[in-house]
Amino acid sequence: MLIDPDASTRRDGKRLKKINLTENKWQEIGKLIIILEDFARVTEYLGGSKYTTISLMYSVLAIINQKILPDDNSDVEVIDLTSQNIAFDDDVGYEDAPEDEPISGQPIRRKININMPQNCINLDKRVKAALYQAMNHYWEVPQEQEMLAALLDP
Repeated sequence: MLIDPDASTRRDGKRLKKINLTENKWQEIGKLIIILEDFARVTEYLGGSKYTTISLMYSVLAIINQKILPDDNSDVEVIDLTSQNIAFDDDVGYEDAPEDEPISGQPIRRKININMPQNCINLDKRVKAALYQAMNHYWEVPQEQEMLAALLDP
């Protein structure tokens, strides 16, 4: 981030450097950037199209889904996408959280304590698993008829 040609990204990198991120956290940020780059590219690609066909959408979604496929499903946390809880709420500490209040509830306008160490072990795998579950929840795998329509769509 500190050597990126974009001035805004460099400024963000300097700000992050000031809060003393450890080397392993910088490595995890690098892994997250690689994962999220595909989403940024696809968003730009589909947003730049005059019109997006169903075949293009399904093929792009299938490619992204394959890239974020979790390596090992044995230790993947199942996320309830119908609740308002955030996927990684258990890892977040809040500056103004009362001692007796459970942190798993969705915080409303709370300050995150950035000085509290976060669990970055296998963060990339956890984010990939959360994205994979969300993709499968919001974009179910198309049925045969939809795949045929995608194949025949000009």
